[in-house]
Amino acid sequence: MIRPEAENIVRTELVYRSGPLEEILLPYYLFYVRIPNVNEMSQALGLQEFGVYYVPAIEGKYIKYGD
Repeated sequence: MIRPEAENIVRTELVYRSGPLEEILLPYYLFYVRIPNVNEMSQALGLQEFGVYYVPAIEGKYIKYGD
């Protein structure tokens, strides 16, 4: 896994992931990270490429399932 440098983080949001694999609704930090252009066409057109990272906002030890 590539660890993003702080200067490449361009936006941060607090989101709640949902979907068929999510059992409960939990908050995540969503980081938009500028990644180096490896695509020659993107470089030629002056485009930026971005990746996203989802990081849990709550540690698992604080989550209680059921009663």
